[in-house]
Amino acid sequence: MVHPARRDDEALMDPLRKMCVAAGVDRFESQIAALLSRRDATPLLPQIACPTLVGVGRQDEWSPPEQNEAVAAAIPGAEFVVFEECGHMAPVEAPDQVNAALRRWLARPV
Repeated sequence: MVHPARRDDEALMDPLRKMCVAAGVDRFESQIAALLSRRDATPLLPQIACPTLVGVGRQDEWSPPEQNEAVAAAIPGAEFVVFEECGHMAPVEAPDQVNAALRRWLARPV
């Protein structure tokens, strides 16, 4: 779920592995079951009426930019941002980019 070049980066991967182990197999199985059985929310996206920021890592293989761009396009007024050199775990892979995007988004005129 991280950028391919970071998969051997122990400083990044060790805390992520520990988080997964601490959550346990039961939680993992529950999350997978929820993902596999959840309803398609796409029809609801145009109904979102609050300010929305959709962000994605450029190398997110789990939920790729094209998929997230379509989500942002379906939400009225949503902003879409791509985090470079980053996979699915953007807040830990690219915290400076994520924080900068959030700062810009929060500072925008409403």
